[in-house]
Amino acid sequence: MAKVELHITSSENDPATGKKMTLGGWFSLRGGVSSKERTLPKASFKSTPEEQAQVSSVSPRLAGEPLVQYTVSSAVFSWTEYHHFSPSRNLRSSMMKRRDFLRSLGMGAMGLWEVGRRLGVQKTVAAAEPTPLTGLQTGTPPTRKAKVLYFTRSVGFEHSPVKVGPDGKSFSDKILDRLGQQYGFELVSTKDGRIFDGNLEEFDLFCFYHCNDPTLPESIDKAPPMTQEGMKKLLSAVENGKGVVGLHSACYMGPRKPDQPLHPFLQMLGGEFLSHGEEQKATLRTVSPKFPGIAGLPEKMTIMEEWYALHCFAPDLHVILVQETEGMKGPMYQRPPFPATWARLHGKGRVFFTSLGHREDLWESPQFQSILLGGILWALGRAEADITPNIRAVTPQAEPPKT
Repeated sequence: MAKVELHITSSENDPATGKKMTLGGWFSLRGGVSSKERTLPKASFKSTPEEQAQVSSVSPRLAGEPLVQYTVSSAVFSWTEYHHFSPSRNLRSSMMKRRDFLRSLGMGAMGLWEVGRRLGVQKTVAAAEPTPLTGLQTGTPPTRKAKVLYFTRSVGFEHSPVKVGPDGKSFSDKILDRLGQQYGFELVSTKDGRIFDGNLEEFDLFCFYHCNDPTLPESIDKAPPMTQEGMKKLLSAVENGKGVVGLHSACYMGPRKPDQPLHPFLQMLGGEFLSHGEEQKATLRTVSPKFPGIAGLPEKMTIMEEWYALHCFAPDLHVILVQETEGMKGPMYQRPPFPATWARLHGKGRVFFTSLGHREDLWESPQFQSILLGGILWALGRAEADITPNIRAVTPQAEPPKT
């Protein structure tokens, strides 16, 4: 088994010792840390002849704490890690937190498995840490990278994470591109709705962060609309087994009159946008801790976000995260807790939705990326979960009072 030795020295001083902080250890494709080397004059990398790799490190600041990033890549594997250092958290606790995060994704300690080639195969953790993987039942290794279509056409309003920059990519494109390189899927990002008139069989998963009905002719981004026939092809593809991930405004298909039926896309997704108030800190409560991507997260998470009030929930939802409403500002939130993240089946297709994703800083957070990756892996069929409907048990008053 090939091993690599990695040492990264932060540009920040350790508040306790006044010396440069160094992350170090031996890693193998089976993961684990067998060395506690703590000091080196500068960042360095060593490898055996079997596995030549490259490493880079930067130390920007995130949330007031020094952040060390390192990326290692070779012909066989590639990964990126982030570690925070602060007076209240030493090196060991930081490493443990990261391992817990990766374990919740089913990738194991430090994520050093043949990412892409063997995504979905259980990874053996170091003997000193025999904790089993949680929230993931692994199956046959995939023989190719999954292909994910990311659709972000925006009618009426364009969220900043999906606004395309001068380089032709949006903020969320870049994050999903990086995650795809790490976790074995190829991202095809577009705002052009005509893509749904083509061959949808080439895609394994459809990820939506559009805003409003994508078949409407005009859009903020001047992108061609999805045709009605394209919408029918999409829904048929999902019924026949293609996966779907919906983010934030994917649950909004435009205003709807009380006597107007729910749009078929929203019937498939499992719920509908009702309204939202001002951005504020609010709490999400975990009610499905074994779902992929959730196992390593806190039971309750307080997050700054633009929170969607939702309704018209499908009765078969498996709720993963609940929106706690107590103390929230705005009339739309003066109601009992309701689903904010869920999974369900639509025919043979796996459907995952989270109302999160408005803010760019949220996209950068390990918590959101864990939730998102768990949903992607599950919707692709590369992670398994019990999605028995639980909406009545965990959010018995999910629907808001009728006015």
